[in-house]
Amino acid sequence: LCQAGDEVIYPDPGFPAYSTTIEYVGAKPIPLPLQEETGFRFDAQKLRELVNEKTKVVILCSPNNPTGGVLQKEDLEVV
Repeated sequence: LCQAGDEVIYPDPGFPAYSTTIEYVGAKPIPLPLQEETGFRFDAQKLRELVNEKTKVVILCSPNNPTGGVLQKEDLEVV
């Protein structure tokens, strides 16, 4: 899915192997901050800001490991 120079957006905090696996394949890990005050759901505007022509993958995990955050229908509609 990814090659050198591609970007992969991943939830942060999230599963620790995301960033190292992304780097292993030569892609650039781009953290998508998750905030406790929002139930560890991503901010739609922040996701829009991070996505660009180099983005090849967006990792979404629900429930999130390790936060337990669960995405809502409106979160998925943004994607």
